[in-house]
Amino acid sequence: MGCDRMGIRRFREEFSSSVIEDGNVLRFQPRDRDEAIRGVRAAVRFGLEMGLEPGRAIQLDLSKFSEILEMDETSRLLHVGAGASLAKVEETLRARSMSLGLPYEGDFPLYRLLLARCPGGLSPDDDPVRQLVAGVEAIVPDGRALSIRPAPRRAVGPDFTLSMLKSGGELAFPLSFWLAYRAHAEHVRFAFRFGSKNAAEIALAQIRGQGVRPVFSAIHEEILELHLEQGALYGAMSAIV
Repeated sequence: MGCDRMGIRRFREEFSSSVIEDGNVLRFQPRDRDEAIRGVRAAVRFGLEMGLEPGRAIQLDLSKFSEILEMDETSRLLHVGAGASLAKVEETLRARSMSLGLPYEGDFPLYRLLLARCPGGLSPDDDPVRQLVAGVEAIVPDGRALSIRPAPRRAVGPDFTLSMLKSGGELAFPLSFWLAYRAHAEHVRFAFRFGSKNAAEIALAQIRGQGVRPVFSAIHEEILELHLEQGALYGAMSAIV
């Protein structure tokens, strides 16, 4: 405990302009990528645990990473800070009749949605099919920075992006995402009842295996809930019938 206090004091001194004390929580709010990297490395050096949620010695606050950095209308890719709000991103895209195609609306940060930190949030297992997250800039917990540029994720090797999303930010702290957007389309919600939860899980795996791209999927006991774009129902039905 004494080492933690000393480490926190040293961290606070080094990053005084970017540290916010919120009750018992010490929040580190880096101003840019370089400061974020230095902060994560300092936490390692001082023996302090850092995380995106409260409960660690230091909470990493990504609210300064809220800008839309680049929009490639040819490839339909959006490079955006991990702390950007979904509402802001959708407002920008809807002005062009485009959308991320998510079943959510609201002023909450993208990283919470993409890392499944929101109750009832996205399933990362849908993403290798939908390819919403095309690339990511992140920092692993030991302070190393990495950048996975937009590229097909099914080529070779392990899918680090999927692993990071499924870890909820434990494997790496995202700083920005490259997101694939598409023409805005209305979503239709369906629910299928099966004989067991296992049967529902098998059906969902078959749907994904057929390349059907659910906007949202969830299993509640024996019920499979799907949100699909118009025209995708036939593919879902043919995969499970």
